Amino acid sequence: MTGKVKDVYKQMTKNGKFEICALKPSGSEWMRLSGVLVNDETLTVKEEFLNRNEGLKSMYKADDDNMAVLYITNATARFCSFAEPERQVNF
Repeated sequence: MTGKVKDVYKQMTKNGKFEICALKPSGSEWMRLSGVLVNDETLTVKEEFLNRNEGLKSMYKADDDNMAVLYITNATARFCSFAEPERQVNF
């Protein structure tokens, strides 16, 4: 989630594609997660998100038209290693 007034939200609305890369401490294995981020404007989703993340309630309100809760679609996780063949999971 993020605020709609933030530059990162404005960038994501122009292009929702993303990729995250995470490296294991060994440096020889990593994972790439890519997909498309979609904003969910459902009030009940925003309320549930805030209920699970109490610390954000001082900054956001479910109905303030600033809170953006995002979910991932068309996702691919690629598990890579210098020693093993790449494994890919789509979800």
